[in-house]
Amino acid sequence: LEAAPHKPASRSSRLLPWAMAASLAAVSVLAGVLVWQQHLTPTPRLAMQTMPAQTTPWKPRNPLLAGPAIELNLARQQLTRAIQRSPHDPFLRHMLAYTNAQVERLQQLPHSAG
Repeated sequence: LEAAPHKPASRSSRLLPWAMAASLAAVSVLAGVLVWQQHLTPTPRLAMQTMPAQTTPWKPRNPLLAGPAIELNLARQQLTRAIQRSPHDPFLRHMLAYTNAQVERLQQLPHSAG
């Protein structure tokens, strides 16, 4: 019996599971770091003036990007809350910038996959 010819998957369909897994791993590590840090430092109440600007949750049109969007939006919310508790923590600010950069990269995926 002859096997059907193997059709290789497109580049974007091969990278999407890896992107989703990477975002899930990043969120998991971030959650662990935030829990660990929360046990080390007290959480003082801050005035509203020290709160960073809220970011609008990203809602992609492509259903394949919905999972990573949910994870990244959750990470942004958690980081924003953590920054409210520790406004001068450079690591948290770096992680928020990194997460925002991941959102921007994923937002560009539908445009670059032609």
